[in-house]
Amino acid sequence: MAIFVLASICDHHKRKTGLSAFYSCRCTVEKEKRKEVIEQAKQMILPIKENHQIHHSSNRDFGWPMMDHIFTDPPWKEMYHYQWLAEMAQEKVKKGGLVAVVSVQRFLDKLFPIFKGFNYVTTLAIVYKLTGVNAAGCFVPNWRPVLLFSNGKYKQPKDLVTDTVSVMSSPKDYHDWQQPLQPFVRWIEALTQPGDLIADPFAGAGTIPLACQMTGRRCVATEINEDMVKVGRMRLAA
Repeated sequence: MAIFVLASICDHHKRKTGLSAFYSCRCTVEKEKRKEVIEQAKQMILPIKENHQIHHSSNRDFGWPMMDHIFTDPPWKEMYHYQWLAEMAQEKVKKGGLVAVVSVQRFLDKLFPIFKGFNYVTTLAIVYKLTGVNAAGCFVPNWRPVLLFSNGKYKQPKDLVTDTVSVMSSPKDYHDWQQPLQPFVRWIEALTQPGDLIADPFAGAGTIPLACQMTGRRCVATEINEDMVKVGRMRLAA
């Protein structure tokens, strides 16, 4: 009930004061919803699924198996996370496997040197129809880059793959930095094979593990925030 009232207030703000107030109000609604979701997840006792695992662990302490691919969204500003990821991927990703990493435009120049040991495949783009108000300098970004590398030569799929997926906006119902589900469902299905093992060392609220489950891929993931681990497992069980 409280969320419905807040959403109605947000619509009022959008009509009366414009997008800036609307997005500020929407953040409040999403924050309240996240609190409710976390409390709901805490009440559930959910075991780790055999083929879609989200572990409460530091990614650096976890015993990673050999994997077919990595799809993940590290904290963008902290390059040491990407550095660790590149080192782990060179050791654990099978030859020809993909490493797909989410970032933002202003940090792309820092990522290419970090992944210099990989083959650059392309840059995928999550395109937002509704743009937020967080400008990077004079630019208001309305797309999110996902860099695609391969560990050795990548065997391209037979079918053509779109490098952009459009979504209305970036939902934050489960996590502050949550990414939309649809693009990862599309790309995981198009770029990998059924049964492949995909790793996500920065699982957040479990969007990529959920995309793997929806597309018949296996997944092993880690997340350091225990509440988010519970939310991710709840999403997998839904």
